[in-house]
Amino acid sequence: MKAKVALLDRDGVINFDSPDYILVPDQWRPEQLFPEAHAKVFVK
Repeated sequence: MKAKVALLDRDGVINFDSPDYILVPDQWRPEQLFPEAHAKVFVK
């Protein structure tokens, strides 16, 4: 069986792009469709 790979970028792809560094989890906000896309790729 071949391994599946998903390459993800961060800023503006899985989370809203911020002019500041995201330093703590409370500052991280997912892009609107990221949770659904993540589930399609990683959840069986």
